[in-house]
Amino acid sequence: MHYCDVTEEYDSAGTPGRGIYYEACGFKPDLHDYENLKLTAEIIIKRFGGKIVFLAANAPEGHCNPDWEWNGRLWDIKCPESLNGLSKRLQHGIEQIEENPGGIIINLLSREFDLHNVWRTIHGRMKLSHRGYDVDVMVIMGGKVKVIYRYKKQVGSPAAAAISAVKREARDLSCFHLNSSS
Repeated sequence: MHYCDVTEEYDSAGTPGRGIYYEACGFKPDLHDYENLKLTAEIIIKRFGGKIVFLAANAPEGHCNPDWEWNGRLWDIKCPESLNGLSKRLQHGIEQIEENPGGIIINLLSREFDLHNVWRTIHGRMKLSHRGYDVDVMVIMGGKVKVIYRYKKQVGSPAAAAISAVKREARDLSCFHLNSSS
């Protein structure tokens, strides 16, 4: 699993304060935590801008929709009350955005969390649940975006690949040597 901080990437690509959020046809505020969706959208538009569409809950039985489409990508908003709740909601969010992954926004609202413990919880869950596509995880605390991590499936480091190649070559040469001496 590979991850990196992409907060600056979002800042440089954004258009702060320029954007809109609206409800898709069929969106039902009573099926969502509407006030937190609006609050989170306002924070995102203020910092990064963009077009946010609150999605209708039209998933098949037993499945859940992501909350938003932001600039063409699916996002799910999670507002956990504890670190354990954060881990469970993150696991659920990863499944919700699988079709067209953008990311998961973790809005800790007014709750006080230690950012290091939040990171450890996120990282631990991503190691267990990551499915191989890029996922951005944004953390909002106290009404401000604190950090955005991008998680990628790591297929192996170049050094590990080189070591494996050397071992294969040595094994092949030893087999050749044994075969040539008989």
